[in-house]
Amino acid sequence: MKPEQIQLIAVAVGPVATLIVVFLGVLFQNRHVDTRIADVNLRITDPKELLRAELRANQSELLAKFAEIGQSPLAP
Repeated sequence: MKPEQIQLIAVAVGPVATLIVVFLGVLFQNRHVDTRIADVNLRITDPKELLRAELRANQSELLAKFAEIGQSPLAP
């Protein structure tokens, strides 16, 4: 092989190799970001479920108190 041919191959392969490395880096970074977003979603979901449970408990207590007030002899 002539030195010119080797140089031509090196010039042709260099950018392709660079594109492959960049593409793999983007894929890895995207997966990393997706993992972090999933972690944030879990942090948001847990307190939301806890808040809903507390609201249901408070609602039951309020309904019971309203029922007591409705049954009291002082009610019109």
